[in-house]
Amino acid sequence: MKIPWKIKSKLFSLIDFFKLNVFLYFFQKYITGNSFKKSNQFNPLWELHQKSIKAYQSNGIIFEFGAGKSLAQNLFLFNSVKKQILFDIQNMVDFQLVRESQRMLQNKFGIKFNKTIQNKNDLINHNIFYYAPADASKTNIKSESIDICISTDTLEHIPIKNLKEIFKEIYRILKIDGIFSSIIDYSDHYSHTDKNIHPLNFLKYGNKEWENKYNHSCHYQNRLRPSDFRLLLENSGFKIITDKILEKATDIKNYNLEYKNKDDLLALSGYFLAIKI
Repeated sequence: MKIPWKIKSKLFSLIDFFKLNVFLYFFQKYITGNSFKKSNQFNPLWELHQKSIKAYQSNGIIFEFGAGKSLAQNLFLFNSVKKQILFDIQNMVDFQLVRESQRMLQNKFGIKFNKTIQNKNDLINHNIFYYAPADASKTNIKSESIDICISTDTLEHIPIKNLKEIFKEIYRILKIDGIFSSIIDYSDHYSHTDKNIHPLNFLKYGNKEWENKYNHSCHYQNRLRPSDFRLLLENSGFKIITDKILEKATDIKNYNLEYKNKDDLLALSGYFLAIKI
């Protein structure tokens, strides 16, 4: 279902006002079908995490925040690590979608699971521990006990104040030489469903107009660019190993031009690999 982005924004404002997040999940699952589509799609970018796990021998314990509904990425990494600890700020996991992802991964890669996953106990049977609601800035996980933290298409949805707190906590729980592997979607997420707008449409707006009119907690976008994330990671103590723009727009006109680096401005997706030293 294609809805013009400004109308979609108004719907999000109503969802925020009336606290109708459950309705949003129902809509995405049964009306638009987006939830089923995502659970049946393999994202090749997950292999970036897998390659980093192998390259840095970080095959012990994963910590991930923003795991989502289908846990498809975690099921893909099931045989790559010994244990996965997953946090979501709200209880997002949907076991019907988890089973869809299981079938997709079995058919595509021949991944063999211990059993069909029906509940959280079945996840534990696969050494996947899901916690929600859970705050990634206050994990209560033992210091220097995690081998790798991963994040996919989550960091762009977190306010900068909270990002600072989360990065500080990740640095604390990672072992020395532990790695933080993160995939970030820098594009305007409204453009994912409204193809009539530029993928960086949100950069046209000043902070006050964007925050007051178009940015909503159920669809929050921080609009940070790669250089912003680099600075946040470095200020948290990390050494950047990889800072790669995976996709960028071809041009942009009359948008926020405060970023002197054109690649930084045009980035649509990217990958960071950072290490705790």
